[in-house]
Amino acid sequence: MYDRDNMRTMRELHQESNDKEKTRRLLHLAENLRAHELLALAEKAKIDLTRQDRVEYILGPVLDKPKVLITRKEFDEYSAEYYERIQKALNECLTQGGKKHTDIDLVILTGGSTDIIKIRELAARSFPQAKISDQNKFSSVCQGLAYDAQRRYK
Repeated sequence: MYDRDNMRTMRELHQESNDKEKTRRLLHLAENLRAHELLALAEKAKIDLTRQDRVEYILGPVLDKPKVLITRKEFDEYSAEYYERIQKALNECLTQGGKKHTDIDLVILTGGSTDIIKIRELAARSFPQAKISDQNKFSSVCQGLAYDAQRRYK
């Protein structure tokens, strides 16, 4: 995050920005090695918004702004492009595998982002016949890699 290339990119972003005040704040955080604090707060908001419709955080120590209110609706609007990319990747995967959405009978959700309500809705809508499983969502990727390694290197 704080390497020379990223810092140069942030400075260029600031020069091209239509909102110099916001990019100045971000650049200031990065220059003072504090941008990770904002990233951690964004991650906390993502997690909290899986259980609440709105969250409010005090930003004073991180930014020159006393507090910020984020609603799930705003979060989903900001994340719309991300959801579209997931949908596109699902469709491409099915196309490559020669399958239709209705051919899938089990979807295994992995990782913390699968707690996001819109992602769960996207999975259910994309695979209407499928059982949606999220058991072991944090360890299932590791378990799958272990099975794959065992199969490959037996």
